[in-house]
Amino acid sequence: MAAAERWRTPPPGERLAGRLTAPVPPARVTARTTAVMVLTELWQVDRAFSRVHAGVHDAGDVVVGAAIGATVGAVVGWDCRGGAGLAPGRGE
Repeated sequence: MAAAERWRTPPPGERLAGRLTAPVPPARVTARTTAVMVLTELWQVDRAFSRVHAGVHDAGDVVVGAAIGATVGAVVGWDCRGGAGLAPGRGE
């Protein structure tokens, strides 16, 4: 009976709780990943400039939109790392 207890499958709630509280291994950042991130940022800057140059947006629109996007991204990133505890299983 002891061997059967040792190899029992935990209920789904325990399995999920174990996955949510497990430490997240650090992501490997390769040269390709870095290059893609840099090119993505440059593309965003180019897009913002082209919108102003084409007269679709004012410069203020682009600056305020960038500030809002950076703030939301920082708050979401902070929370996902366990900051406010809003992300499930991370703030405990």
